[in-house]
Amino acid sequence: MVSPDERAELLFDTDLPDVLKPAIATATSTSSTSSSATTSLSSGSSETCSNDGRDSPCRHYGSTKCLTGGSCTGVNCSGAPPLWNHGRRLMLAAVMSGICLLTGCLLALMVPYFPTEAMRRGVSQTTISGVFSCFSLAQLLATPLAARAIPLWGVSLVMHSGLATAAVTTLMFGALVRISSTSWFIASCFVVRCVEAVGAAAATTAVFTIVASHFGERVALMTGVLETLTACGLALAPAIGGLLFAAGGYELPFYTLGAAMLLLLGASLHLSQQPGMAGPGAGSHVPITWHQVYVLASSVENWLCCAVAFSMAASWSASDAAVAVYALKTFSMGPADLGLYLLAATGCYAVTSVLWGWFAGRTRHVYLLMSGCLLCSAVGTLLMPPSPLLGLSPSRWLLLFGMVLQESFQAGAYLPCFPRMLQASQNVGLDNSLSTQALVSGAFWTCYSLGDVVGPTLGGLLADLYGYPVMMTCFAMLTFFMCLCTLAMSLANPYLQRRRRKQQQQQQQQQQKQQQQQQQERRLASHWRRHAHTQVHTRPHTMPAGFVSSRHLPIA
Repeated sequence: MVSPDERAELLFDTDLPDVLKPAIATATSTSSTSSSATTSLSSGSSETCSNDGRDSPCRHYGSTKCLTGGSCTGVNCSGAPPLWNHGRRLMLAAVMSGICLLTGCLLALMVPYFPTEAMRRGVSQTTISGVFSCFSLAQLLATPLAARAIPLWGVSLVMHSGLATAAVTTLMFGALVRISSTSWFIASCFVVRCVEAVGAAAATTAVFTIVASHFGERVALMTGVLETLTACGLALAPAIGGLLFAAGGYELPFYTLGAAMLLLLGASLHLSQQPGMAGPGAGSHVPITWHQVYVLASSVENWLCCAVAFSMAASWSASDAAVAVYALKTFSMGPADLGLYLLAATGCYAVTSVLWGWFAGRTRHVYLLMSGCLLCSAVGTLLMPPSPLLGLSPSRWLLLFGMVLQESFQAGAYLPCFPRMLQASQNVGLDNSLSTQALVSGAFWTCYSLGDVVGPTLGGLLADLYGYPVMMTCFAMLTFFMCLCTLAMSLANPYLQRRRRKQQQQQQQQQQKQQQQQQQERRLASHWRRHAHTQVHTRPHTMPAGFVSSRHLPIA
């Protein structure tokens, strides 16, 4: 029997058209590869799938077609993420909810008593504000680094490392009160607070990467749940911190929060040790490339969603930073009354976040929803001072109504941004991989952290120059501008979808033409291969040149 290599040599020795020789070589190599693959399978390969060569989905890994055949051994031969059952998904959601709750507590735990302790040591108000604002600045710088580290180290390692860092630094922040020198105390506060922010940024970025990776069509709903838990942490932490401070002094609130983080870290580590709970990307060293960043930045929808996240964070943080001084000067409102106002507004945010997340996951008109929520949020921002454009006199009830209206609709404005960025990134050519999910998560939270940094700084400057009502009017105009942008995107989105479908159809047609051309070349190559094989076995016997038969020799 003629081997594939000898057959290829015979084919190229014959008078074949030059166009068909590459196709024949490809077909020959393909047949050789398939025979070697069959040999490897018969020898007992371990990379097997559960669908036994059939087109039915694998019960372990959800692959659409078995790549190697054989019986299921639990090895993912297709590279698809494992299908999680409902119980594991709930356990993972509980761990991520706990991380977001404690991260929210971390932001607002020291609000009631740290300024008092620092002022008792002779620290200025500007320095105290710097201790608070350095947290957002460190988060801004650490979020892109965390997004880049997730595909390299694995999402589980980044999340656990960030949570451990935040827990240890929280315990250290409670022990800083034992430092007698004021200068060393403030310097240590800045350093520990920045490291604490790095850990929180890593944990938060990893959490939302897991949401994008494992919750599929429920990304918007899960984002709303996590934002609700974060808001609960922001609302409850000052009250709990004040009670713990009254019961045990400066150190007890930080020790309690740090211990809770360590307990959650232990539970998360125990959960990650179970089979199938490590998630995709654990140990996959596929870094985020500049090409992915360029493709992400080429989408107009991604820029719009990042701008909405930035504007919402800036408006929110600027209002929270300056409302206390305005309420004290205008209404002689003390911290207790203002705390009730903030609690009511944050409670409305926590309740509506889940509703907006649920609704955003089911509506087809996401940008229209965002536009309406941005409009209502802008109206609430104008009513709080109130704005000079409205001609209304300030009142406590108007301030409360504006705060509640602003907080209730802010979640509906920016919660759909993260799942929309995931979909837009896939529409422009990025695959649904861990590196893409980490890149989108990092970009979203970088813009949000940038708003947290710019908002109080710009808001404080505007409040000092023109007053609190003018400052809130400027941020309301920014919110209204984003409302117009999202409305324009909502109107242009049907045209963009038709254009995208047309491009996809053209690509499919080109792929079909290429496949048909390849199949035709393979058929021709197979025909010439059979023809050459027939010539090898049916070629008439001929004598070599110069050979003389004995019957032609003369008789002596």
